[in-house]
Amino acid sequence: MHKRAKRTLIVLSMIVPLMIVPVSVNVNAFLLPPVYERTYLGELKEKVYRLKDTEGKRIVLIGGSALPFGIDSSLIEQELPSYKVVNFGMYASLGSDVMLDFAKARINQGDLLFFCPEQNVQTLSLYYNGEALLEALDGDFSLMNLLPASTKERLFGDLYAFSQKKLSYTLGKEMDLSGIYQKASFNEYGDIDHELTPYCVLPDYFDPTTPIPFDIFPTDELIEKANSFASYVREQGASVYFYPAPMNQLAIKDSDETVKSYYSKLEKRLDMGFPFNPFDSILDGEYFYDTNFHLNKAGARNYTKKMIQMIKLILNDPSPTNIDDAEKPSRPEIEKPAADNNEDLSYFTYRLKEDGTYAVSSLVKTKDSFIVPASYNGKYITSVDPEVFRNKTGIEEITFQDSMTYIEDHSFKNCSSLRKIHLKHRKPSSIRVGTELLDGTDADLYVSQDVLSSFVLDYTFSRYAERIKGE
Repeated sequence: MHKRAKRTLIVLSMIVPLMIVPVSVNVNAFLLPPVYERTYLGELKEKVYRLKDTEGKRIVLIGGSALPFGIDSSLIEQELPSYKVVNFGMYASLGSDVMLDFAKARINQGDLLFFCPEQNVQTLSLYYNGEALLEALDGDFSLMNLLPASTKERLFGDLYAFSQKKLSYTLGKEMDLSGIYQKASFNEYGDIDHELTPYCVLPDYFDPTTPIPFDIFPTDELIEKANSFASYVREQGASVYFYPAPMNQLAIKDSDETVKSYYSKLEKRLDMGFPFNPFDSILDGEYFYDTNFHLNKAGARNYTKKMIQMIKLILNDPSPTNIDDAEKPSRPEIEKPAADNNEDLSYFTYRLKEDGTYAVSSLVKTKDSFIVPASYNGKYITSVDPEVFRNKTGIEEITFQDSMTYIEDHSFKNCSSLRKIHLKHRKPSSIRVGTELLDGTDADLYVSQDVLSSFVLDYTFSRYAERIKGE
């Protein structure tokens, strides 16, 4: 055999097995039994089926998770009995791009469609999360045919990582589905069962790590996509409108005039109806559940009532809306923190906050491992200013006790040696973190092993799922 041919055979004998492994793993994603059907994302398929199967005129609501938490579809059908409701809101991490594509699965003549993105970067852009989308499609990958070729090509690139993760669950990795973020929490409309959201669980009635700014405007690409979708809707004999998702008043720092100016500018760019008062979607903190966009039972009733009144104006329906306003729900006293380890008290300085608790304000001497104190001057320490640990390259480990109610984004930027961040909290809702908490560090989050699943599956913490460990 020629030497060159022999070398080629040797190289191929080394490469082909390496190619077969990822190909076989990719195939496993489709052949293995579904493992994500009972998760929160597993509900997406049911929403697509309801959209495809519901006959007659519908009210279709498109957006993120603010809609399943914010809408009581039964109230809409009670007040507008000639329409069926399809709550097609799902999850900001899926993005508006794919939700608009899936919404084309069926549009009936006479439908009223409402595009209700949350006021954040993910839903106001063509944000893409292939792993989340594959988890949502697990069990019926034929729904990929509803997506454009460009999205399917991107999904193929994410298939290997998804397949490996799915295989680990198939081989016995435990998936605890005990919290609200699971498919069983949705009712037949695609709403979250509001009996599960009786009051606000946020310690300060809002999440300070996820403010709602009105300097974030939809990207040109999303506007083009939304306008193309609106044109398609009208071609089917239906109507499409924009309507703001619910927003926590406490998370908005902009003036009323800034908010009005924002929607005035948006109305000029979006080729949709704008039949709303934006302040109808801004509610007091007591009406929210666990994020600045997720309403509790009372908040969902009031937000839905405002939407019904708006739809009646569109339809020239003069009938009264027979829904009483829900009062702000009371809540039990928040469980007191259990931890009170103050051995590192002298390493920090502190500032008194308006709510009577303390924040750690600076680091006065350093070492490689810290336990952030739980109290100072007889008051709880509930936050750490983001500059305290930032750029401290010698810190390897930080422990936050359960008095801490939030940690701001970029608090660990340039902490090149940091490897472990311990959270002593028992519930994900008792500690709020932003979307970029771990940026600038290679650290993982550590929680007690017996609450690991509740953190991994939590709406806020799920974005860090691969970096949350049990201990």
